[in-house]
Amino acid sequence: MASQRYLTDLQTLQELQYPEILEQLKSFTISKSATEMAGKLRPIAHKSSIQFQLLQTHQRLSIIAHRRATPGFDFEELLTEIKYLKLEDAVLSLEGIVRIFKASELVNQWLTFFSEQNGYPELAQVFSSCYATDAILQIIVPVVDVHQTQKIKDDASPELYQIRSSIKSVRHKINRNFEKEMRKLQKDGWLGETHETFISERRVLTVLSGYKRRVPGSVVGTSKTGSLTYIEPMVNRELNHELDCLLEDEKKEEYKILKSLSHYLRAYLTLIESYQKALVQFDFISAKARLAMAQDATLP
Repeated sequence: MASQRYLTDLQTLQELQYPEILEQLKSFTISKSATEMAGKLRPIAHKSSIQFQLLQTHQRLSIIAHRRATPGFDFEELLTEIKYLKLEDAVLSLEGIVRIFKASELVNQWLTFFSEQNGYPELAQVFSSCYATDAILQIIVPVVDVHQTQKIKDDASPELYQIRSSIKSVRHKINRNFEKEMRKLQKDGWLGETHETFISERRVLTVLSGYKRRVPGSVVGTSKTGSLTYIEPMVNRELNHELDCLLEDEKKEEYKILKSLSHYLRAYLTLIESYQKALVQFDFISAKARLAMAQDATLP
């Protein structure tokens, strides 16, 4: 690293405890990319650039210090999603789609804030490559419950609705049969203290091992001491097989839905890349503002 590229030499920066300042700055960043930006920060000798960056930090500090009613700022980077959207047949994960939704919603909120507040022209330029739109939100909201479960909605497609309705019905039958069998064996005194447990997401009876041959069903495991045997009731064997098939159908339908969402979101790749760039830059500026607040620093 050639020291002449910067305002001063690296030895002087060491004496001024500049690396320690950068470590403090990095502690205020949210994203990994902003942390890397903070670690690479060096003094510069271009007055106009210095003034512009200081104004951005000053304006962000003003917003924080005066506790203005502003959008929140909590985001996850979109690097993986951008990578996948650049591949024609790649399918985004459900978590990735939720991240894109949150980024779009967040950028829209900040664009609205800056359009209504005229006192932050330099800071507003962070979002100059973005534009406000509900298009991305309107693609995702009908399909994904982004605010509560963050899962694909039951009615995301007619096929998924039918599959999940069948899953609920089969699970109801399994539980009804299980409760009936458990009450009978409990009355006979053949069950352990806990009566039941879950193995591979299946509800199984905890049978005292001395009675395991008297209980019709499939042995799926034993306790560490061997005193308990875990048995899947015979009455539920076919139903559990049917449930496994339905769950597999559910995964396939969810994949089709995610593939369709990925296709529609691919048209907004350039905007999503702008989200990533703007939010990381805003994170970096916010970190500088919070460091200034921590050190009681002011605009020179």
